[in-house]
Amino acid sequence: MSLNGLSLVVGASSKRRDIIREKQALNIIQALKVEELSSARGLNQEIEIKRTTDTRWRSHYGTLINFYGMFPSIVDVLDEIANDKVGSDHKDNAYISLGLLQSFDYTFSLHLMRIVLGISHELSRPLQRDDQDIVNAIDLVKICKRKLQNLRDNG
Repeated sequence: MSLNGLSLVVGASSKRRDIIREKQALNIIQALKVEELSSARGLNQEIEIKRTTDTRWRSHYGTLINFYGMFPSIVDVLDEIANDKVGSDHKDNAYISLGLLQSFDYTFSLHLMRIVLGISHELSRPLQRDDQDIVNAIDLVKICKRKLQNLRDNG
């Protein structure tokens, strides 16, 4: 299941979006208590799972970053939907999604995509600027290629 499909299951209703928002807030409070997160102005802002667009790789990277930040909350909400006593149109999808999120292959693929898209994101931001010259753009592409080759060779 794609992240878009997952966002449809988790965010199918305003009630589910409220539940995930509450769970995320509780997880952040807990992480702050045990000092896993630091607090300062502009940190730990509310995030949400957003759907990706087909035309912008940057949106895929942003979705993955938000997904990582909300992973425990997403698992909790999927568990609630999958084990809900009341019937739900998304109950089967939630059960399947929960199984996928807990599998090594799916989690590894998401992690790998986050790394690869992070490297390409470093390239795409400067290339979208209007004042980018071709010599600098070629250098940025070479750097990106080196980083991807290093990832391929050394993991």
